[in-house]
Amino acid sequence: MVALVLGACGGGGGVGGVGGNKVSAQAYVKTACTGFGRWISEIHARVGQISKENPSTPQAGKKAITDFFDGVIADTGTLVDQLKSAGTPDVDNGDQIENALVATLTQVKSLLEQARERVGNLPIDSPQAFVQATGQMSKAIQKAFQRAGQQFGNLRSPQLEQAAAKEPACKSIGT
Repeated sequence: MVALVLGACGGGGGVGGVGGNKVSAQAYVKTACTGFGRWISEIHARVGQISKENPSTPQAGKKAITDFFDGVIADTGTLVDQLKSAGTPDVDNGDQIENALVATLTQVKSLLEQARERVGNLPIDSPQAFVQATGQMSKAIQKAFQRAGQQFGNLRSPQLEQAAAKEPACKSIGT
């Protein structure tokens, strides 16, 4: 999703975006890529923590999944706040790109909150049923993330794409 979102950041310019003040394309992608990099690192660390804990019962798995979602939801909120304060990229359609990025991540946060709520309904009386239900939940979350990222299809900015290509923080996250 990150590559899709930041690749779409490739259109921008305008007044009245979430951050308000205009910033250069380079400054915007540095803030965005640094924030996304931290977000991705935190998610990987949380996945690693679940693997390390290796819950042995559905009850322990349910707690680990709930803790994972709580952490990722908080991390996503932090990323949204960082992007809101990053300013508006001074490129064609910059305000639209900024607003779409913040709106998409806000939607992602909402989807994560909904998923966290569904964790309470996971079956715990059968390890096999628990594994099957978590697999189905994971697929549903992946589809929701894909739908959330699709709104960037019409927003392109060569200036942001060029800035991202030069920014080390963007290169480190594969954009």
